[in-house]
Amino acid sequence: MHFVIGVGLEEYSAAYAMRVLNKRIYRYGLDGVIGQAADDAHRRTRTTGDPNLDRIMNRNLLFTTYFAWGRALDTEQFVGMTSRSNRYYVSAAYWDRDAMLWSFPGLLDSDPARAREALDYALGIQARNAGIHSRFIDGVVLEDGFELDEHGIFPHVLVAPGHPGLAFPDELALDTRAVHAYEPHDYADTVEVVGAGMAAATEWLNALAAGAAVISVRRRDPERRPLNLPRDLFSRRGLAEYHGTEAEERTAFLRRYAAASYPPGRRWDEPLERASRRGRFRVASTVNGAGQIICATGFKRGYRNDSLLRRLVADKDGYKHDDPRYSDCERGNAAAHLRAALVGRSVAVGISDGELSLGRFQSILFAELDGPRSRDIDIQILGT
Repeated sequence: MHFVIGVGLEEYSAAYAMRVLNKRIYRYGLDGVIGQAADDAHRRTRTTGDPNLDRIMNRNLLFTTYFAWGRALDTEQFVGMTSRSNRYYVSAAYWDRDAMLWSFPGLLDSDPARAREALDYALGIQARNAGIHSRFIDGVVLEDGFELDEHGIFPHVLVAPGHPGLAFPDELALDTRAVHAYEPHDYADTVEVVGAGMAAATEWLNALAAGAAVISVRRRDPERRPLNLPRDLFSRRGLAEYHGTEAEERTAFLRRYAAASYPPGRRWDEPLERASRRGRFRVASTVNGAGQIICATGFKRGYRNDSLLRRLVADKDGYKHDDPRYSDCERGNAAAHLRAALVGRSVAVGISDGELSLGRFQSILFAELDGPRSRDIDIQILGT
C-alpha cells in the first residue's frame, strides 16, 4: 500500500498532480518511479576520485539541482530560494549570494538549460532590488531596513567612518613631552593635563593614582553634570518639547552640552580635594615646564581633517586643475572642488507651518572646504 499526495494551487490542480503521479506508479511500479528519480540524480553527480570529497560535492550539487531552485505553483516561474525549511528565519527568501555565488555554478554544470533560466530570473525579476540582501522570490524587498546576516533588520543605520585624528594644541604639536589622552602612556613624576572635560578628569585621577603630581591646565572651570543627557530627551514627549522651543534656546542648549564637563560626585571630588591639600593637584592657565604634557583635547574637527573625505579625495593627486600648464587657477584647490561635489552644494527643504520640514536628527550644515574665504549664502523660497 502506498499513499500519493498531490500539491497544487487549488484542489483541482492538486488532484490532477496526484493522478499523474499515481498513473506513473501504476505503469512503472513504486520502485520503478523511485529508481527513475535515483537514475536522474546519479546522472547529475560528478567524481574527483576522492570518495570523501565526492560525497560533499555531490550532496551540494544535488541540493542545488532539486531544492535551491524550483517553479512557483501559482506562476510556474522558475525561482531560487535560500531555504525551504520553516525553521530558517528567512525561509523561501532569495539572496543573491546564495543563488549566484554558491548555487549557480553547480546548476550550470549539472543542467545548463535550467542555469539559463536561473540567470534570466536573477537579471530580470530580481534585478530591480539588486543589492538588497533579503528579497521575496518575486523580487519584492523582504524586510524594510538594513539586514545584517542573521542578526536582525535595522531600519536606521549609523555610519561611523572613523575619527579624523587626535587634536593637539598648535603650540604643543611638536613638543616631545606631549602625549594625547587617547594614546597609550605612562605617567611622569609631574604631569600637566590640558583640557577640562571627561577625558581630562579621567587623566587627573589616573595620574594621581600612579603617584604623579598633577597640574590641570585649562581656560575655564568645567561644568559638572551627568555623563548622559537628561532622561526626558530620550522620550518622544521630551524631544517634542525640545523641538518646540525657539531656535536660539536650542542653540544655547546644545552649546552648553558641547562644553567641557565631567560628572559630579564623591568619586571625583574626594581624590582631587585630598591631592590639593597635599600639594599634588592644582590648576594653571598655561603649560609651565612639566616633564609630561597630556592633551585631553579630543579629535580634530572640520572636513579637511575628515578621514573618509581625505581617502576619497587626496589633497594632491596630479590634478590638471592645479597644474599651471592646463589651468589658470592659482589656488590649487582641485581637491576642494571634488569634495564639494561629494557633499553637495545646495539643499531643498520643505516648509510647513513656517518651520523647515527636517527630520528629528536632521540639520543643514555649511562646510568650508577651501577657506578661509568670504561666502554668500543664497536662500530662495518658492510657493503659492
